[in-house]
Amino acid sequence: MFAEDSAALVGLVIAFAGILLHQVTGSPVPDALGSIMVGLLFGVVAVVLIDRNRRFLVGQAVTPEVEQSALRMLLEHQEIERITYIHIEFVGPTGCIWWPGRRRPRCSQPGPGSVGLLGSTPIG
Repeated sequence: MFAEDSAALVGLVIAFAGILLHQVTGSPVPDALGSIMVGLLFGVVAVVLIDRNRRFLVGQAVTPEVEQSALRMLLEHQEIERITYIHIEFVGPTGCIWWPGRRRPRCSQPGPGSVGLLGSTPIG
């Protein structure tokens, strides 16, 4: 959201400057250049957002530190003897790790977007 909002505010400033210079000088060139600059700005933001969303759609891997932390938390349980395979994806900014059977999730900011480590059961 920050990128879109910032781009919108910068776009407003550029558009204002272009229209102001058009009114002061009487030339349509500053207005046209301002419009082109706003279009380029929004194009760059769109490409950045496309890349960010693509990573979420195909599954963004977590860092090795997060994976090791999740493995340690799982192996703390008596019921789990060993883990042969684990697949963890970044699914949102809530910082929540949960798996079925655990009463309380370990979250930095639990929210409705948090999903289970070994399933897709929503919490919250």
